[in-house]
Order: sequence, then C-alpha cells, then structure tokens
Amino acid sequence: MIFDYNDLNTMFHADAWLEENFGCEFYKSSNGNLMCSCPFDDHADTSPSFGVHLEKGLFKCFGCGREGSLITLVSELMKVNFFQAVNIIATFEGLNLDNIDSLTAKNEKFKKALMESSNEENKLTKLIQKATIKIKKTMKTDFYKADDMYKLMDEYIEQQNYDALKEIINGTA
Repeated sequence: MIFDYNDLNTMFHADAWLEENFGCEFYKSSNGNLMCSCPFDDHADTSPSFGVHLEKGLFKCFGCGREGSLITLVSELMKVNFFQAVNIIATFEGLNLDNIDSLTAKNEKFKKALMESSNEENKLTKLIQKATIKIKKTMKTDFYKADDMYKLMDEYIEQQNYDALKEIINGTA
C-alpha cells in the first residue's frame, strides 16, 4: 500500500516530542514558527535558533544549519534510520501504521476518483475535494474521527447522497 510520509510529518506534534525527550522550551515567533534552542548535542546553542513549522512538517536551525522534515529530525536526534524514525513518531502519536496505510489507501482511492471525473460531475468533484480536505485537517488532530469520516464519505458516495457530503464539509457529520 501507498504511504504518504508527508501526512505523518504534518500530523506529528514535534514540539511536544522535543519538550518530552529533550527538554526544549518553545515560543512562537512572529512568522508562526515554534522556536527554541537547538536540541542537537554538537550545537551548544544559547539562544533560540531552532525553528519548527508543524503545518509544513519541517525544521531548521539557523545556528548549525541543520534542516529537513520532522522525520529527518527524529532520525538524526535519535541516531536511527528513516523507518525507525517513522515508527518512533507513530508510537508517540499513538498511531497504528496499518491504520495509516489503510487510511492513505482510501485517500488515494478518492484522489483517483477525482482525477477520473468528467466535467459534468464538476459539482460532485468539488464536494468530494472539500470533504477530503476537511478530513485531512481532522486527521492531524483526531485520526480515528478522520477514519470514520472517510467511511461516511464512502457510504454517501455509494448511496449517491451527495448533499450529505456537505455535512462532512461543515463538520456536522
């Protein structure tokens, strides 16, 4: 199955993980990044030069120059390979990777359905897109609710109850 590591990057609460594992104390900068002193052992940082952008799933230290995805951050800090870092993040977030694979596959199924839509189905396509976006946003904070929302969306589409998709979009489903 297809696994989108970008979803895991943007779901990961790296600030909480860094606070718990490295004692980092964050403050929010004017550009929206979370800033703290660099957690890397070989960088004796005395001022907050390390930034985390949770929505983009990225980090950067303006002092030592390290930067990359949050998966890369965990991999480098814990001195583990990429897949071990993915497992560390999944464990921290309380996620079962089998569920993530399943949810990603469902997401791919809906993306494929969108791509195959004809111009006549433009309204339906837009509804599905909006519902998928709402579900992906929900996935960042409540994985199991997002899974239920995907099931509900699948059911609505199967029943051709397209107006009910608006419940998902409006958050009333």
